[in-house]
Amino acid sequence: MLNGYAIRKVEAFNDRIYLSRYRRNYWLGTRYYYMDNFNYLTTRDTCLYRMDSNERKNLEYADGSPIYDIVYQCQRYVQYCCGLTCCLNEFSEDLRASSHYGKILNPWNTSPTFQSRVCFLIFALLYLHV
Repeated sequence: MLNGYAIRKVEAFNDRIYLSRYRRNYWLGTRYYYMDNFNYLTTRDTCLYRMDSNERKNLEYADGSPIYDIVYQCQRYVQYCCGLTCCLNEFSEDLRASSHYGKILNPWNTSPTFQSRVCFLIFALLYLHV
């Protein structure tokens, strides 16, 4: 990630890198990531990866202060921080083994039928509550 993707003088506008292979945002340093209202999700667990001296060589903020960490996020209750990526926890693998929960937990599940059922259920609950 640091060999080509990152701009070496980091400011608020260029601190985030999106890697589509991992479908995840990475922020260089801890100074600006929480101000990214569009990409930083408070409903996810925030992870810090501490870089060694070789990884952070020539990587600094615009004011010259060094950057020590890479910040990224994992899905709460399903994944945990694992190096520079997210690993599945044991509980989520048990859920994925079940055909019912496997469809729900699949991040690529964009089935219109599934979404319409959820919308119908929400509207039905709101109607019954009123």
